[in-house]
Amino acid sequence: MRPVNALSLATALLCFACGADKLTGTSTATPFPPTPLPFQPVFTVSPDPPNGTESLQVTFDMCASTGIALKYEVESDFTRGVGLKGQVPCHVTFTYKTESRRPGMIVKLISTEMDYNYRMTVTDVGQTPPVSAIKEGTVHVFPRAIVER
Repeated sequence: MRPVNALSLATALLCFACGADKLTGTSTATPFPPTPLPFQPVFTVSPDPPNGTESLQVTFDMCASTGIALKYEVESDFTRGVGLKGQVPCHVTFTYKTESRRPGMIVKLISTEMDYNYRMTVTDVGQTPPVSAIKEGTVHVFPRAIVER
């Protein structure tokens, strides 16, 4: 019989307490529930500021946000009730124009400058109750002249 010293006994007890299988050196992992990530919304708009000549592409990004179960929404122009509404991926790009082209004109101004009011929302539906954060802003689009021949 082999003598047992205090260190061997402490190691054996520790291994037995943590789920060791028979003191052979193998152990079974005890799964722990993941620690929920705190809700931390992150909103990025590119270009910043979102101003430019039409057809202006603006990217709305909330992918760096953290939480348990996130849902994303982007409204490209909520004051006029147009554009995408509802759940979208965390990263989406819209193209903004100044609209109204009139046929038959040799030089056309597409329109005057236009503003679009956007709203980005990230909601953690894994929280009870769900929590949301909102960022609103304005996309400013300048017209460009088009010469037709």
